[in-house]
Amino acid sequence: MSTEFFDNSILDRMVLAVELVRDRLKRTATTLEAAGIPYAIIGGNAVAAWVAKIDTAAVRNTRDVNILLRRADLEAAKVAMKSA
Repeated sequence: MSTEFFDNSILDRMVLAVELVRDRLKRTATTLEAAGIPYAIIGGNAVAAWVAKIDTAAVRNTRDVNILLRRADLEAAKVAMKSA
């Protein structure tokens, strides 16, 4: 097996990718909470949070942040997220 896979720059890029999604998730949650907009995190991040409680070795990463909003809150969420 090639040691190139384990090159620090590649591992650093992997960590950075996870951190960027985590930061996006935190920014989204913080912004919506500050605006008083109810929401739920859904999709890969919700699954990852549940799986992490059961088996941390089974957690997989996702590239996006999916949220569930009430239709009536969509415009307010758009405005809030533009300032985030």
